Amino acid sequence: MAKKSTTGGPRPHRRTQDDVRRRNEYMSRAEKERMWQRRALIATAIAVGVSLVILARAIILQEVIVPNQAITTVNGTDVKTNDFEDRVRLQRWNYAQQAINQYYQQVQFGGDSQQAQTSLNSAITQLESATIFGGQVLEQMEREILIEDEAERRGIEVDSAEVDQMVDEFMASGFPDIALTPGPDTTLTSTPTLTPTPLVSPTPRPSDTPEPTLEPADDAVVEDEDGAEVTDGDAEQQPADDSDLGDDDAGDEDVDGAEPDSAPVDGEEAEADDETLDDAAPDADMEEPESGEQVSDDDDDADDVDGDAEPQPADADNDTDGEDPDPDVQASDDDDDEGDETEAGTEAEDDVEAAPEDETSGDEAQDAETTLATTPTLTPIPSPSPTPEPAIVRATLDAAAGEYYDVTTDGAGIDRDVVRDVFYAQALQDAVIADMRAELPTAIPQVNARHILIAFFPEGQNQQGLDPTEEQKDAARERADQVIAALQNGESFAVLARTFSDDPGSGANGGELDWADPENYVPEFKDAVNGATPGEIVGPIETEFGFHIIQVLAKDDARPLTAQELDQRSQQAFSEWLESAYNEADIDRRDDWVDRVPDRPSVSTLFEGF
Repeated sequence: MAKKSTTGGPRPHRRTQDDVRRRNEYMSRAEKERMWQRRALIATAIAVGVSLVILARAIILQEVIVPNQAITTVNGTDVKTNDFEDRVRLQRWNYAQQAINQYYQQVQFGGDSQQAQTSLNSAITQLESATIFGGQVLEQMEREILIEDEAERRGIEVDSAEVDQMVDEFMASGFPDIALTPGPDTTLTSTPTLTPTPLVSPTPRPSDTPEPTLEPADDAVVEDEDGAEVTDGDAEQQPADDSDLGDDDAGDEDVDGAEPDSAPVDGEEAEADDETLDDAAPDADMEEPESGEQVSDDDDDADDVDGDAEPQPADADNDTDGEDPDPDVQASDDDDDEGDETEAGTEAEDDVEAAPEDETSGDEAQDAETTLATTPTLTPIPSPSPTPEPAIVRATLDAAAGEYYDVTTDGAGIDRDVVRDVFYAQALQDAVIADMRAELPTAIPQVNARHILIAFFPEGQNQQGLDPTEEQKDAARERADQVIAALQNGESFAVLARTFSDDPGSGANGGELDWADPENYVPEFKDAVNGATPGEIVGPIETEFGFHIIQVLAKDDARPLTAQELDQRSQQAFSEWLESAYNEADIDRRDDWVDRVPDRPSVSTLFEGF
């Protein structure tokens, strides 16, 4: 049996709870302080570590996770939160600048300062509403996704050069001497919203418009060479071949007598014999007018000052008070020559009456008057503004763009790329519209018509969209029947339209609606013009606006559209497509999107001083 080893140190003593208790009881104060310091440091380290973890998580959430989260999804395409926040900041800045500019314009040009302040307060209220302003920006970004999808479907791409061109066009809008195609609007905010202009619009008449009567108008109605009916009191003579026969100053000189070139001797009266008058105006064959008479031409072929207008009533006031008569038609080239001779004869007679005591021979008077009559009247032509050099234009646009970028990025607190994204969206939209324009027909069936509207609410009382009562319908029908009766009695359609139509937009033009696509009219009006023959008067036709008396002047099954009409139709086609696509799109917004609408730049910063 082996012997156990007895070598080595003492056996280790196992510490028990009694040992710990005895040690704490006999621990010195210094040892106790060191122990608590160690514990405090450990607790502090744990708290700091937890805080750092929470802070890091919050930073990552706000700076990485949330900005890259989709605030809305359109047909599977996300709009990130940070892009939305940057766009809102840009739009807040632009919207505030626009409101301030409008305020200064209203005040500067004599507008109502109280109304200007009200408009400014309204803009401030809108900026303070996260739901309203943020919702508008978010909807616009959703629509831009749809435009991008449509552009991709059509194979349309926009490069950096086209974006630069859009920037140039926007900057050039502030320089009248630089002619470029208009760019985006100054707010750079939204897709243009087009409201089709109704051709049958019951716009309320001004309150000071007199009540219509069916008594004949005081002014005589005449027709010019083109057959257009005009009121003699409102007509205005248009000279032919740039010879102003109806000029007010000329008319005054012909009737009342022109001022002589040399002043007459005081107290003496110049005399002239018939021979001198004959020599001064051999072709005019004029008689010396008596006081209160207007000079007229005895030649049957020569035109008087009134041209081919209907004879005016023999009213001494109209002839002698110096007012210019109102002819209704233009003078022809042959009439222009004889009209000049008439003026020459009249001016010669006036010069003879006002001549000094020294007699002037007939030949000298004739030479003087011939010179006066044949001397052309020179109209000064303004010198065209010099066209800026291309290098100057380029430098001007670049400087304007640089300043705009700097002011906008500093004011909105965003990067330049955010501003460029707006120009890119506008350029892409214009490209889609241009592609749609190429698909439209260049000629469509059109009608040229005029109408007289007898509205159910003639004074515009129907501000709440109420349906007319039977009494109102009966009253409007009675007035419409009276207009029909007046037309059957030979009254002028144009005069009746100006007097009785409750559509002042067309009524002021004699009811003229000009050439238009019948599809633009309300259904009842469209059916009436499509079924009428040119020259036929139909009606009364009842629509939602009232009763219409319609006359179709002409029809064309394939009338070419003007460039402006094509632009309008392409804009309308784009708006209709976009509205339909937006309504049918699969859009999923976050429930907390309102909480992510930034309030910077603040209203106090944007409207400092207001």
